[in-house]
Amino acid sequence: MAAAEGDETEPDVVVEGLDMPGTGYTLGFTTTWSLESLGENVAIAQEGAVAWLDGECCYPSVRTVDPLPSTGVYYFEIAWNEWRWYGQAVGLVGEEATVFVGSGSEGEDDLGNGPAWFVKYPRSVGRVPARGARTESVGQLDAPKMDRQSDNATIGLLVDMDERTLRFYHDPRAEDPQPDAIVIHDLPDVVYPAITLAYSRNNRCRLVFRDPPGMEALPTKSATKIS
Repeated sequence: MAAAEGDETEPDVVVEGLDMPGTGYTLGFTTTWSLESLGENVAIAQEGAVAWLDGECCYPSVRTVDPLPSTGVYYFEIAWNEWRWYGQAVGLVGEEATVFVGSGSEGEDDLGNGPAWFVKYPRSVGRVPARGARTESVGQLDAPKMDRQSDNATIGLLVDMDERTLRFYHDPRAEDPQPDAIVIHDLPDVVYPAITLAYSRNNRCRLVFRDPPGMEALPTKSATKIS
């Protein structure tokens, strides 16, 4: 069973720099992790902002309560206390996805049974094009340092619902942050932010919506199109 919000055993998760809500660019939109669409032993804490693994379970997933609005540009970040476990993933799922499955078998550590679009530790970008389909590899983020185990890692996702595209920031806290060249196209009308937690007890992450870094410098012509 998933732990209820405000459980006394919840860890005190404080991620520096991620305590401010998004302002202008996300049009004030925000959401929280769902208490219903989640896997075994996923606990939700800190008013829905933090998801963590409260027990032994392989690769359970959770999505947000609300989908992203069908129009507009939205940016959110996932801050992990540990980015080091194969099976950790962050991205988007479609409304048909059963994101709370997760036994560790093939495909079930990739944000459920699809459709889904994600980056998985250490830096593999993939997608599950339809419900029940096999995971397809899209490529690798150009971020060699993500191959190393790290604490307090942050991954940013920029979702343009007007253009139906997804881009990743592998180091949004850098001095001059830039999104990766990979662009995932043709997102559906309804998508939810989602994560897969690894099998390490207390593996946890924080979700926050905010303004995207370096928006004025976004490249638009040299990106790799993934349709």
